[in-house]
Amino acid sequence: MENLNVDFLPILEQIERDKGIARATLVNMIEQALVSTFKRYNPKVEDVEANINIDSGQITLHTKKRVVQRVTDASHEVSLSEAKLEYGDVKVGDEIEFKIDTSNFGRIAAQTAKQVLIQKIRETEKENLYNEYKEKEGTVISGCITKMINNTAIFEIGKMEAILPIREQIENETYSQGNYMKVYITKVELTPRGPKVIVSRKNPEILGKLLELEVPEVYDGTIEVKVIARNAGNRSKIAVSSHNVKVDPVGSVVGVRGARVRAVTKEFGDEKIDLVPYSDNSSTYIENALKPALIDSIFLDEANHNAEVVVADDQLPLAIGKGGSNVKLAARLTGWHLDIKTNAQRQEARAEESLASLRILENIEGINKNIANTLLSAGYADIPVLKEATKEDLMGLQGVGEKTALKIIDAVKALD
Repeated sequence: MENLNVDFLPILEQIERDKGIARATLVNMIEQALVSTFKRYNPKVEDVEANINIDSGQITLHTKKRVVQRVTDASHEVSLSEAKLEYGDVKVGDEIEFKIDTSNFGRIAAQTAKQVLIQKIRETEKENLYNEYKEKEGTVISGCITKMINNTAIFEIGKMEAILPIREQIENETYSQGNYMKVYITKVELTPRGPKVIVSRKNPEILGKLLELEVPEVYDGTIEVKVIARNAGNRSKIAVSSHNVKVDPVGSVVGVRGARVRAVTKEFGDEKIDLVPYSDNSSTYIENALKPALIDSIFLDEANHNAEVVVADDQLPLAIGKGGSNVKLAARLTGWHLDIKTNAQRQEARAEESLASLRILENIEGINKNIANTLLSAGYADIPVLKEATKEDLMGLQGVGEKTALKIIDAVKALD
């Protein structure tokens, strides 16, 4: 146990090359393993340290002992006479490093140290792999399906296996052993069994990463992918903007004859991708997001983030889309709740709202049908708005005198 085997140091160099673990780190692992093993067989000895000469392989174990006149605890003390033989100029009370006799540090202990070293190498290798792939979270990587386990696809991605769970698969895609495809690394975690990599074909961000690969202007930041709304395998909408007024974001991403965007759609079985010009103007952005439908008008309720979108009769199917796909994706893309109506539907809805408001107003003392219509035309469509009205506000309306105005105000207050 005083020297490492002469073939052992080249092995460390080989491990350094193959496993990516520095030789100094490996030597430190061996030293820790030797200390751990020695303490197991000599529990009374504390403060044990091991040292391996990285060039010669020479091993030394030593501990700290206090110099005493007469030894009563050999594990922690050394006599003055013995200390002088080893160190020369020492005195009682000094603490010195004392070399440990390893002649009885036998074969079993050496084997234990070897096993500890192997375990530490495995742990370090797992940690290195984890760190390597953790940096790849949020990126796209190509892989091959090596096996299927209960409909979960296992990919080989370089040095690691990755898991594509059912929830991250595209419904209309077929997954089978031997398939090559691109996947998005969503999560990398370190488990007791080693690094675990979760990948996705469904995550919307995979589209953005693929555009970076296909469109230089996206890669260099000239064009920014602002938002992605996706119905994986069927249709997606991607909002893009340009940081250069001379660069058309949609045209650049589409490419000549659609070559750039087609390279992305082919990866997902010709999933349809709508490219939407992003705008800070909410109405413009909503109108862009609902294309190919043509929009007549948009009425925004900023407080509730609701948008009433009015279209011609023949544009309603386009605005809504098959199974509601177009309006749902547009709503997710813009972050607005979108209520699509034709002009006739909006007028009918407004008529119903007006009728309901008239009935409410007519039930208030002092308000007849004519006054109710006047109040409604003036914008007093509900009780909260009417409560804010002053006598002078009401007297400014046709057919409302001072007495009527005061009666209305008192009646509204009584509703509290």
